[in-house]
Amino acid sequence: MELSEAKKTGLLQYIGEESDQYYIDLVAPMALGSKDANKKLGVIYSPFHGTGGRMVPKLLQLRNFERLKTVSEQMVPNGDFPTLPSPNPEDPKAFGLALEKANDDDDMILTNDPDADRLGVMVRGKNRDWQWLNGNLIGVLLLDQMLSSLQKTGGLPPNGVLVTTIVTSPLMTKVARFYGLEVIQTLTGFKWIRDAALRAEQSGKQFIFGMEESHGYLCGNHTGDKDGVWAAMAFAELGASLKAEEKTPFDQLDLIYQRHGNHLDSLFTINHPGEEGKQKIFRMIEDLRQNPPSTFGGLRCLKRVDVLNNIETDLLTRSERPGPGLPSSNVLILEMEKGNRIIARPSGTEPKIKFYFNLNGDEMPVLEDKLKRIKQELQEFQQQSG
Repeated sequence: MELSEAKKTGLLQYIGEESDQYYIDLVAPMALGSKDANKKLGVIYSPFHGTGGRMVPKLLQLRNFERLKTVSEQMVPNGDFPTLPSPNPEDPKAFGLALEKANDDDDMILTNDPDADRLGVMVRGKNRDWQWLNGNLIGVLLLDQMLSSLQKTGGLPPNGVLVTTIVTSPLMTKVARFYGLEVIQTLTGFKWIRDAALRAEQSGKQFIFGMEESHGYLCGNHTGDKDGVWAAMAFAELGASLKAEEKTPFDQLDLIYQRHGNHLDSLFTINHPGEEGKQKIFRMIEDLRQNPPSTFGGLRCLKRVDVLNNIETDLLTRSERPGPGLPSSNVLILEMEKGNRIIARPSGTEPKIKFYFNLNGDEMPVLEDKLKRIKQELQEFQQQSG
């Protein structure tokens, strides 16, 4: 069809400024920070050549972030992403150009993936060095800030709900329950989070927050998917509020750890390309399902949860009972001593197997040492499987 005909028939419609304004009118009232505090935070923003460049600067300027800088080269929409190794906020290497533009007055770097539904963050560490935050840390900080603010203003509902995924840090659950929220866990993928949120609201509960560890966040029901634009505003205001108290996000994390214990969450992937690789991934998952090691990193494996077959097995007594009742998915959860766990699942889009580690209960150096040992033992296990 010719362009002129598409316009004439009404099949081609342009989305203009009114749609941007409609969105801003929805999310601006959700701001929890102070415009005075926002003035003092140095923020660098990049949309990674994507759609966030239309909305995020506009929203931050509306909230008085006067010290906002953008990565000009990456503000230009370009599907080839010429300035990036990968337009992925989960990859610290993607922050390279933003780091080049940073100076001593900058406190935070915010990025979105190209369709602006995920958020990436780097902040100053305790020695003013730049530190990348993984998706769990961003989510924990956002949730704690939001619930703390609602509690102070008397706006925390008695029937609030957090919806998260089975691979998200258990620290999210601890923070939510500390503030009285019910926690619902789903499979990975935001469609499951949104579906659970809708069902919760239909039963008379109030959906407060949803997140997945792959940097996706949603507050309330203003949209049916994760929202990196709102999340950019929310995290910037969190940083500004902390700076006004002469604190950093890492100081706030220390307070959260003091309340709930240290947590170390990490993602580890093993790649196996090609048809032969698919078979290796299948064999490794099956070996974990049928013959899991008795220990990982010096921690005894106590329970195996097989989401595919909906079976929970006590690995000490070999007794079985029904699993969590989630939709059937090739996911295995190994629960270990002290509330530690490993979750394994094949990627749905790439030739690799993903391992999610959720460790807690010790000082950080001890947890980091355990993580190294577990990764090494997993690699040895997959070699034996292969």
